[in-house]
Amino acid sequence: MTAEAELGSVDLDAVDPVRTLRLADIPEVAPEQRWLVEGLWPSEGVGVVAATAKVGKTWIAADIGISVASATPFAGHFPVQRAGRVIMFASEDRNHEMKTRVLGLARARNLPLQDLAFELVDEPMLTLNRPMDLGRLERRIRDDRPALVILDPLRRVCSGHESSSDAMSLVLTQFRRIQRQYSVAILLTHHITKQSEHDPVSGHSLRGSSDIHAWGDVNLFVWRSRDDESISIVRGEYRNSPPQPPFLLRRVLGADPTGIRSTHIEYMPGDPATLGATAANNETADLQERLLAVLSEAQHGLGFNALRIQLGVGAEKVSAVLKELEQAGLVAKVGRVWTSRSVPPAP
Repeated sequence: MTAEAELGSVDLDAVDPVRTLRLADIPEVAPEQRWLVEGLWPSEGVGVVAATAKVGKTWIAADIGISVASATPFAGHFPVQRAGRVIMFASEDRNHEMKTRVLGLARARNLPLQDLAFELVDEPMLTLNRPMDLGRLERRIRDDRPALVILDPLRRVCSGHESSSDAMSLVLTQFRRIQRQYSVAILLTHHITKQSEHDPVSGHSLRGSSDIHAWGDVNLFVWRSRDDESISIVRGEYRNSPPQPPFLLRRVLGADPTGIRSTHIEYMPGDPATLGATAANNETADLQERLLAVLSEAQHGLGFNALRIQLGVGAEKVSAVLKELEQAGLVAKVGRVWTSRSVPPAP
């Protein structure tokens, strides 16, 4: 008998009906209990922090973990509403490397490591679509009752192909079951396509099956600023909450009061939409100054191509800047050459 034929063939008198609840009997959750990290990660929420390699998703995941374990604000800005134990499996970092990361994040908060309920899974490998590995992790969750479990990254904890809907659905369904059974938040880090490294990211940018995007109660998408490699832009998508505005994070190399240098991340005030515009304005002003300096030194002006070659800039940018300076009365075109207003044109 095929699987399709088996569906619908169960003797209904031999099984118990599914359980139901009247809506009025479901307890409500107070607003202050709906977030693990306010405005960032919902209480008992599952989801992904997604970015390309080396953009900072492990830093962000670890900082969320430190925040929950210590009840201190994420990136110094987003307050924690539900603190608790954190368990993290960092499959791409050795234990001492992960300790160095966490130490820098803790020092930025003046927190001693021994006071943090933050633990690393000390296993060389976890393959969570295998019953034994999943069972061992679930046993730890059942016994310790953490508030947050971090798995970094998804592709290292699942042997199935990430583009396979069946493989992803199998393991994500188990994560959802564990989340509901033990009231724990689960954060996965995941990769996005290489083309999205410097561009706004959405669920369509996630690598692999669309089930990954659909599964999350929250998905945080991270991409690097084109203008400053230390700045990341973060945008969240939420299943049950209004969308939060994108925000900026900066990776900072600093020193603690004892002079020990370490890295941490900070919330950066400002509108991400204006980040590129500010840099573009600075670039234009710099090009204007350089262009005027070149024309001032040219006794009889310069043709467009000669000017572009001296500046080492594309024709489109040079043309736009010349137009702006001409409108401002600072340069003029005489025949085929451009001259500064302070330099007389060639006879």
